[in-house]
Amino acid sequence: MGLHLEDGYQILVEGDGYLAVKQSGNIELWDKDGDECYGVLPENYTLVDCQQVMAFYRSGFARGEKQGQITKLNEIRNSLQI
Repeated sequence: MGLHLEDGYQILVEGDGYLAVKQSGNIELWDKDGDECYGVLPENYTLVDCQQVMAFYRSGFARGEKQGQITKLNEIRNSLQI
């Protein structure tokens, strides 16, 4: 699907691994390539709000990845009966 920029868009953040694009009365958070949308925020959110949302998203992703590693390790231990 990807990022589609409409007339009158404004890029608020370009860097730090993501894009924050203001358009259509919202702020859209995208990965740096514009392939994956992380979420849509109200237009009145500030740059600090965008940074906090991204920090929350990234921490959840990191925790999920860590939990997946622990689960896989437990599966291996169980299969080897360690």
